[in-house]
Amino acid sequence: MRLIVPTQWICIAILYVITFIVTGNAFAGNPFEGKPLYYKHCYDCHEDSGTNRMLNAPDFKKREGLMATDQQLLAVIKSGKGVMPGYQGILKDKEILDVIAYI
Repeated sequence: MRLIVPTQWICIAILYVITFIVTGNAFAGNPFEGKPLYYKHCYDCHEDSGTNRMLNAPDFKKREGLMATDQQLLAVIKSGKGVMPGYQGILKDKEILDVIAYI
C-alpha cells in the first residue's frame, strides 16, 4: 500500500521549516556585535574577563547570574537588577541578545 501525500501538506511542511529556521535565528545573539556593546555598557562593572569590579555585581567569570535562558537574561538587563540600571530604551533587544551571546 502506497501513501500519497497531497502537495498542500508538503508546501505547509516546507513553510513551517522555513519559518522555524528564520525565527530561530532572529532570537540568536551575535557575539561579534555584542563585544563592542559590552565594552561600552558593561565593562566598567564587569571588566574584560567578566570579573566584578563593583560590589554586588555578578562575576561572569564564575558564571554568576548567567544560569538562565537568554530570554530571562534579556528581561533582567532591560529592567535592571540590584546596582545594575535597566537598559530598556538604551539598547534594542537584539543588541542585548548580542551582549548575552558575547558573555
